[in-house]
Order: sequence, then C-alpha cells, then structure tokens
Amino acid sequence: MIRYFGTFLVAVETASFSAAGARLALTQSVVSTQVRRLEEDLGCSLFDRAGKSITLEESRRPPPGASASSSSMNR
Repeated sequence: MIRYFGTFLVAVETASFSAAGARLALTQSVVSTQVRRLEEDLGCSLFDRAGKSITLEESRRPPPGASASSSSMNR
C-alpha cells in the first residue's frame, strides 16, 4: 500500500495518471490500477474522474496554501 500512496502523491502533483506514469517510469494503466487499489484498501474514492482529467475529491483537497504532498503526509 505504501507504493500505491507514493503513486497517488505523484498523480496529485501532476493532476494526470499519464504524467504520473511518465515521472515514475510506469504506464498510465499501472498508475490507474495502483490508485484504484489504494482506493479499495481505504474504502473511499480519492479522485473525481472526468474523461482524461482527474481532480482530488473535494473532501480530500489540502487547505489553501498547503502543498498536496505535505498536507497528505500530515494527515
């Protein structure tokens, strides 16, 4: 699950499974699968998915002024 969390953080930073995959040397499909498995493990949806666009679920967004990775690490 820790690997999946790292993939999730990069997806948040890039706002794209494809861009996250490029940064992590993974395919978009692998990134999507890892995020889906993390969501299953946690029992909740982390992203709103609309076509090729992803955004964090409203309740998962960091407060204004906080970076996604530092905010996620502090929760």
